[in-house]
Amino acid sequence: VGLNPDPIRFLWFIAITILTNFSSIGLGFLCGCAAPSVEAATTIGQTLVALMILFSGFFIHVDSLPVPLQGLTYISTIRWAFMAFMINEFDGENDYKPSSQGVGYTTGQQVLHQFGFDDWSKWEPVLYIAVLLGSFHILAFIMLKVNRIKYMDVPKYENIKQSFELGRVKSTI
Repeated sequence: VGLNPDPIRFLWFIAITILTNFSSIGLGFLCGCAAPSVEAATTIGQTLVALMILFSGFFIHVDSLPVPLQGLTYISTIRWAFMAFMINEFDGENDYKPSSQGVGYTTGQQVLHQFGFDDWSKWEPVLYIAVLLGSFHILAFIMLKVNRIKYMDVPKYENIKQSFELGRVKSTI
C-alpha cells in the first residue's frame, strides 16, 4: 500500500484506531440514551456522523468553512482521527518523488501544510479523541440517569417464595 513501514508508527496507527472506535461507540451510546426511541436514535446518530464527516477537514478544508461553523469541527472525532493519521504518516518524511507530470510533494511537511496540520503534534489530536471519548461516555451516562428509561411495570406480590428445582419454578403463597 505504501504506508510508512516504521513499527512505531504502526503502533500509533493501532492506538489511534482503537481510540477512535471507542469514541464512536460513546457517541452511539449518547444517541441511544438521549433519544426517546430507537428510530430517533438512529436518525440522530446518522445525522451526527454525516456532520462529523463533513466537518472532518477531508472534504472541506476547515479554514474554508464559515467562522461560526468552524467550532463544530472540534467535536468531530473523525477530524481528529484524520489529523492524527496524517501526522503519523507524513511527519518527518523527506523522500517523496514527484509524479511523472512533475506535480506532487517532496516532503511530508508539504502534505501536512496543505491540510493545515503542520502546526500540530501527534499528541494533540490523540488527546482530543481521548477527551471526546470520555465526554461521550459521561454524557451518555448522565442522559441515562436523566431520562430514567422505564420498562414494563411488573406487579408487586407479597409473601411469595420461589424455589428452583430441576428447571421448574414452584411458587408457594
